[in-house]
Amino acid sequence: MPGSGINTSIYAPDESIKRSDDNLSFLFIARLIKDKGIEEYIEAIKQLKPLHPKVSFKILGSLYPGNPTSIQEKELNS
Repeated sequence: MPGSGINTSIYAPDESIKRSDDNLSFLFIARLIKDKGIEEYIEAIKQLKPLHPKVSFKILGSLYPGNPTSIQEKELNS
């Protein structure tokens, strides 16, 4: 679909930069509805965090209480 995703040919990681868990961070940017993959992101955090405790995971998005697939504030806080 045009306009969806990132062109990885243009925005590819710079392989010359040495990386470590000390500065690795993931950011989920989307409306906080199940259709956008927030549940999969949370599941990935649960699996990766024990293996890589220094990696950070962040969420940037708004709650949509009127949407039937919206994440509830209680869920987000837990």
